[in-house]
Amino acid sequence: MIEKITDNSDENTFHQLTSQSATLVMPLFQRRYVWSKRELERMFDEIRSVVEQETASRFLGAVIAVRRVTNPSQPDPFEIVDGQQRLTTLYLILLAAAQLAAKEGRIDYAKGLIGTNLYVDWAQEVPYNTKLAPSIEDRPQFRAIFDEVIRTGDLETALSHRIKLPLGGQEASGPLTRQFKNIKSLLSKSLRDDGFEYVEKLVDAARNGLTFVFILLKDPGSATTVFEGLNDPGKPISVGDLVKNEVFARKGYDAEDAQHLHDTKWTPFFEKFGDKFNDYFFPYAVVLKSNSSKTDMFRNLREAWAGLDSGQVIEHLDVYSGPFLTLTGNKTELSKCRSRLRRAIENLHRAKNPSSALPFQMRLLNHFGENSISIDETVAIFELLEAFFVRRALCGVEPTGLLGMFRTMWSNMDGHPTAEKVASVILNRQTVEWPSDTRLEEQIRQRPMYNSSIARFAIFEYDRSFGADQGSFDDFTIEHVLPQLLTTDWETKFQKSVHGKVKDLWANLIPLTADMNGSILQDVYKNKRPIFRQDSMFASSRGFATRYDDWTPETLEKRSSELFKWASMRWPKP
Repeated sequence: MIEKITDNSDENTFHQLTSQSATLVMPLFQRRYVWSKRELERMFDEIRSVVEQETASRFLGAVIAVRRVTNPSQPDPFEIVDGQQRLTTLYLILLAAAQLAAKEGRIDYAKGLIGTNLYVDWAQEVPYNTKLAPSIEDRPQFRAIFDEVIRTGDLETALSHRIKLPLGGQEASGPLTRQFKNIKSLLSKSLRDDGFEYVEKLVDAARNGLTFVFILLKDPGSATTVFEGLNDPGKPISVGDLVKNEVFARKGYDAEDAQHLHDTKWTPFFEKFGDKFNDYFFPYAVVLKSNSSKTDMFRNLREAWAGLDSGQVIEHLDVYSGPFLTLTGNKTELSKCRSRLRRAIENLHRAKNPSSALPFQMRLLNHFGENSISIDETVAIFELLEAFFVRRALCGVEPTGLLGMFRTMWSNMDGHPTAEKVASVILNRQTVEWPSDTRLEEQIRQRPMYNSSIARFAIFEYDRSFGADQGSFDDFTIEHVLPQLLTTDWETKFQKSVHGKVKDLWANLIPLTADMNGSILQDVYKNKRPIFRQDSMFASSRGFATRYDDWTPETLEKRSSELFKWASMRWPKP
């Protein structure tokens, strides 16, 4: 009888979990076993504390699993969402103890450990019957370890024909085999120092003295919430992990077929996202079900995939991947767009297109790709959205509160969007501001823009409006004509109280190369001006120096008015 740490009825030991006819299955393509000797020694300290009766049991936290539907004639597979490292280590400890016992001639003890906790004796009509199945990367090491154990002493005669090991993977050495060697070393030292009786006590503590709450989820989509609430994860479970597990869980025991699917379909799908993989699933879920939240999106995805096999799920996922990547600035996908559309989408991306708009925009691009919306209408909608987002950004309106509007925008237009309908939806949304010309002018005159997310885009677009060649969007720095640090020479024109208010206004900012910007620093305008006019590669900077003989509060105010007039036409409000 174990002494529980909690009142939870599901507080179990490794023995309780593995002495029943169930298998602990790591998702096929979950990350591999990574524990080092340091984590192992920490677990052995816990085991020794039980043996030395410092405590009756030690609590190892929560193990989170999902029960997958299987054939009633086969063991129940518990897919381990969290607990891989701990459960695998305990399994290896018992394997190493069985090998040590066999070497010592204690064959019945070894067979008892293996038969009770390490494999399901009666399950023969299955691809494998070990009570733990590692992820596919670790399986060759697992097989090598198990083969080594059952070739020890008389175990081979008793067990080699009974145990079926999980297939898959390629590398037969790595962290798993190294850890098994570490475990054998620790157990062998205990045998030399204290005899086999002490080894038995260590094994009994590992089986019965370490407890954990075993949480069996009704819905795999709850995994992230439960995991984050109960543990301090080194690597949190992401929705991408859950999706991948779901895809390959549908392959069941067929590791070879799963590996083929992984290499030919999953990997190409996964790799094209780069670092945006996990960002894809929420807008994709909203496309499928408009009221999806981040909490229930995985549940909704599984409902959308009902009846689909693994390959079909990947195909379903892939439908909106191109539009998503295009909208988030992927150069490969952007290059496939016609020039007008590419420029409209690039502008949106540079203007920090809010993620809340992605579900609507992904559907728009998808329908354009299916030729149900014209190029003219698609470009017009993107340009309208750019005007809406940029006006808000120039006025300092945060991109919050937009998701609700974009969730239903498609259905509000009956699936037939036009720029006019999009404008109507936005303008009729009382809680969403589309700044007026009056507000835009006020903010351009008064609001510091230098540190805002829209600064680079606004300055770049203004320069592009001059029609001359210029550097790329990533190749310029922002120059303060009136320097950020007020010098004595500049103070003759801008008092300290004025300087603080105007130095970061748009009117005081122009594009320059990094080298030029670094060379002029706090220099006075009469020295900067000829450099701007003659040497700058940016047309707007050359025009600035040509237009303004001097730089004073009055000329700064004049330029604010000019920038407002240009911006109000460049990003108009219907």
